[in-house]
Amino acid sequence: MSRRAAVSAIDLIHGRRFLNRWSHKTGILSPPSSLFSSKALQPKRHTINFSVVKELDDAIKLFQEMKSMRPEPSIRVYNKFMSVCVNIGEYCFALNVFDEILPSEYSGCEPNAVIISPLIKGFFLEGKEAEAVKLFQKVLDLKVCEPNCVMILHLIDGLCKAGQVIAAYDWVRKLESCGWRPNVWAYSTLIDGLCKGGKMDDALRLLPEMISKGILPDVVTYTSMIKGLCNNGRHTDVGDLLNEMANSTISLDVQTFNILIDAYCKEGKMEEATNVLEIMTQQNICPDVVTYNTLIDGFCMKGEIDRAKQLLDSMGEMGLKPDIVSYSSLLNGYCKKGCVDEARLLFLEIPNKGLVHDTHTYTTMIHGLFSANKFGEGCKLLEDMEDQQVCFPDLHTYNILLDVLCSKGEIDKAVSLLRVIEDKGFTPDIVTYNSLLNGYCKNGSVDEAWLLFLEIPKKGLVRTNHTYNTMIHGLFSINKFAEGRKLFEDMEDQQLRPDLCTYNTLLDGLCRNRETNEAVSLLRLIEDKGFTPNAVTYGALINGLCKHGKHGIARLFFNQLPSNGVQPSLHIYTMIIGSFCQEGSFEEVKRLLVDMENRGCGPDHVTYNVIIGSLLKQNEVDKARSFMEEMREKGFSADSATSSMPDGDDCFLKLMKDLRPK
Repeated sequence: MSRRAAVSAIDLIHGRRFLNRWSHKTGILSPPSSLFSSKALQPKRHTINFSVVKELDDAIKLFQEMKSMRPEPSIRVYNKFMSVCVNIGEYCFALNVFDEILPSEYSGCEPNAVIISPLIKGFFLEGKEAEAVKLFQKVLDLKVCEPNCVMILHLIDGLCKAGQVIAAYDWVRKLESCGWRPNVWAYSTLIDGLCKGGKMDDALRLLPEMISKGILPDVVTYTSMIKGLCNNGRHTDVGDLLNEMANSTISLDVQTFNILIDAYCKEGKMEEATNVLEIMTQQNICPDVVTYNTLIDGFCMKGEIDRAKQLLDSMGEMGLKPDIVSYSSLLNGYCKKGCVDEARLLFLEIPNKGLVHDTHTYTTMIHGLFSANKFGEGCKLLEDMEDQQVCFPDLHTYNILLDVLCSKGEIDKAVSLLRVIEDKGFTPDIVTYNSLLNGYCKNGSVDEAWLLFLEIPKKGLVRTNHTYNTMIHGLFSINKFAEGRKLFEDMEDQQLRPDLCTYNTLLDGLCRNRETNEAVSLLRLIEDKGFTPNAVTYGALINGLCKHGKHGIARLFFNQLPSNGVQPSLHIYTMIIGSFCQEGSFEEVKRLLVDMENRGCGPDHVTYNVIIGSLLKQNEVDKARSFMEEMREKGFSADSATSSMPDGDDCFLKLMKDLRPK
């Protein structure tokens, strides 16, 4: 309910503000039925049943009854009434009641902090930060009561959650000057707000400040700090903080370690995550199911399914029972790695473990079957899911399946599935249409994609960065570079901030259009925008430079990758190797192959085919034979492009004849 509506409700009850009825000429309140009349003059008070107040209309009705009582209820009764209004979420109405009963000249009769505190909290919950601050300021200005610790902490917490951490800190300073002594909870709240806002340096500065005031950080303080540092990738600072905690009397708990493990797992740093598990054991802190589930999911995301399975099996030894989340993670790992048969066996095993399949496990298994082109089996499992009536497919389930079809170019099947989604009573969302957009573009049907792109706002949906990125990439793929750039400009006009994926797409488009100088300039702009270029960024740039003969610049960027914190991908290595092959620098090629192996990024069949194809073009049959043998030993084979090169047919046939088993 709005503040204006609340005021109107009260005005309707008694026509004017009842505080205007006070008369203080003789120190005796008039009329005799005044709220603060002497007890000796007051008849027996009425019993008020607050339990009848369930919604605003009930509150208005009861308030009307209270106003008609003679004598009027006491200030304590009005406090109780406001508390009831707060409990049903009618903060504005409660505030206007508060305004009505607030005496400006009588101490000892004012509303107390017990009612004001929930009012402040309530306004913050409703997103009315200005109202909350205004009320707190009124308490200070009119001195209606002494702000207690709960009231102050509601103010600090509310401002921090609203992203106004600096304002919260200013209030702490202001209240300190009035004699209030902040406690560990206040500082922990400020630190948590700064961490969530990414202001880690400011948060780190607060730690010594609170210690200097004799306020010792507790495990909540440190946990917030560790979570913030992890989310911002500052693991060195995390190590320093853990050492600081180890030297203090703080006892770390399992939640703190779980946060740290989760951060490492999300970054794919599984060895570091495993080390944290060992530290927990050394400090006699028992991992819980969440700890193991996080590690299992982390290893699955890295494709290390065997280690994930070992962790699942070891949970029993720790006295922990894997839950449905544990099995869901492993199931997802098998499916992502293409091990659909293993996933199916695990899926069938889950009920035998005393667990019940949920929508997530069904969706994961169906997704895995669809990804493996087992559409018939996937559809059958979808039917079984509905027949079991334990859990049902949701829009997320259908969106995943539709996305798989679209990513495989099965656009006709995807459109059919869209009709099924609508027939089931679901309303397609922007995720649904983003997948369809991607499907049309992958299928080369960019015109259909464009029509769908124009249709999205008419569906009552808002285009996202992903929508624009997909459409821009689609336009670039058919060499419509001007249209793609225009769409990029339109994206900014729509107040959508381009992300790194957008800039990567734009950079790739410039390279496709042979505008490599502009692409290099865009790389600098990406950095100026505060983004950190990744392997995709450099891959697109290096690929464009190599294709257009600018090998020297391409190698310069390649050599700078380690210092930029980027691990060269297999694709980038292959492009640079191809560059050296074109120049006949095969010693450099050998050096790069060794470097690839040392970095755990061994060459694949594409890399070998690039090398062998180049050697055959230059009639270097003996060198090609050496690489062909190495390629065959690793289980790779020549592709059609290598074996059908116009200048290399005779060489290739001779090479294959020489390598044929005797």
